[in-house]
Amino acid sequence: MSWTYGNDPNATGTAAQKRDAIRVLAQINSSTAQPDASITDEEIAFFLVNEANLYMAAYRAALCAAGRTKGIASRTIGSLTIAYGHAFYQDLAIELKARGSSHQEPFVGGISRDDKAVLHDDSDWIAPAMSVVQFDHPEVAPLSTQDVWEQA
Repeated sequence: MSWTYGNDPNATGTAAQKRDAIRVLAQINSSTAQPDASITDEEIAFFLVNEANLYMAAYRAALCAAGRTKGIASRTIGSLTIAYGHAFYQDLAIELKARGSSHQEPFVGGISRDDKAVLHDDSDWIAPAMSVVQFDHPEVAPLSTQDVWEQA
């Protein structure tokens, strides 16, 4: 489990730059984070793969930091006191989720013909009921727009 920060955040750059961007957004880079809030490189890589965008990955990192700092209000090391605790990371996670939710990209599409053929060739696959009996009873089909206007 490694922890690196190159101080070169870039949302569209290399994996290391994206990792740095998440650390900056979730405020878990070396200059601000408590040791308890530390998120490993592997965890950030997981968030990047499994979330829709950089902000949602940072949201997950902030949630992780909130969970790890639960019960910690502040930490004092010598004359330095850091007050980034559970509530801070929880509030930050809410802000990041709101921002990340507005950056979702819709996907309109289906599966490829090859994927469809693989499903149909699978002997354990159950066809959806809708496709089996959808047009078996035309007498109960919904009215057309023309039928609705004629009845009015």
